[in-house]
Amino acid sequence: MKKLSLTNKIFISLILGVISGLLLYPFRNDLIVKKYIIDFFFNFLGTGFIRAIRMIVVPLVFCSLTVGAAGVEDIKKLGRVGIKTLAFYLGTTAVAITLALGVGSLINPGKGVVLSQIATSNVSVSETKPFIDILLGMIPINPIEALAKGDMLQIIVFAILCGVGMAILGDKVSTVRKGMEELNNLVLKLVDIIMQLAPFGVYGLIGKTFATLGYTAMLPLLKYFIGVIIVLLLHYLITY
Repeated sequence: MKKLSLTNKIFISLILGVISGLLLYPFRNDLIVKKYIIDFFFNFLGTGFIRAIRMIVVPLVFCSLTVGAAGVEDIKKLGRVGIKTLAFYLGTTAVAITLALGVGSLINPGKGVVLSQIATSNVSVSETKPFIDILLGMIPINPIEALAKGDMLQIIVFAILCGVGMAILGDKVSTVRKGMEELNNLVLKLVDIIMQLAPFGVYGLIGKTFATLGYTAMLPLLKYFIGVIIVLLLHYLITY
C-alpha cells in the first residue's frame, strides 16, 4: 500500500476537521462538548501545533543564517549578494502585498463571518517610526534579549554578523562553526518532526473553527482558500 504524503494527510485532516466541527456545531453549548472537545481537545491540537511552530522559528532563522553566512568565503561577495537579496526581497514583498490586497478587496474573504462568535482581542496601532529609528532598531543592544523576544530583524542582523565573523576567522573557530552546523542539522530535524504533526494541528484548528462557527464559516473560508491560491499562482507565475 502506497504511503500517504504529508500533503495528502493534511488535506484529509482538513476534511475530517470540517466534518467533525459541523457534526459538533449543534451541540456546541453542551457542557461536555464545549469543555472537553472544543476547548480542550481541539484547542490542544491546534494551539499546541502553532506553539510548536513558533518555538522553532527563532532557532531555525538564527542557525540557518549563521551557517549560510559562514559558508561564504569571499566577504565582498557576501555584501553584493546581500544587497541584491534585500532589493529582491523588498520588491517581491511589495508586489505580494499589492496582489493580496487587490484580490482580498475583490472577493472579501471575511464577509459573512459572525464576529460575535469569534474571540476578539484589543489591537493597538503604534505611530509610524522614523526611518532612522527603524535602521537603528535592526541592531540589537542585547542579542540574547532579541532571541528571547523573537525580534526577527535583530536576530537576522546578529546571525549574519556571527556568520561573517566565522568566515573571517576561518580555522580559528572551526569548533564553533562545526557546532553551529550540527545545531542547524538538529533544528532542521526538529522542523521535520513538528511538520509530521501538522495533520493533527490542522484537524484541531479546523475542527474548533467549524464547531464554533458552523456552516457560516464555510463560505468565508472557501473564499479565503481560493484567494490564497489565486495570489500564490499570480505571484509564482508572474512575479517570480
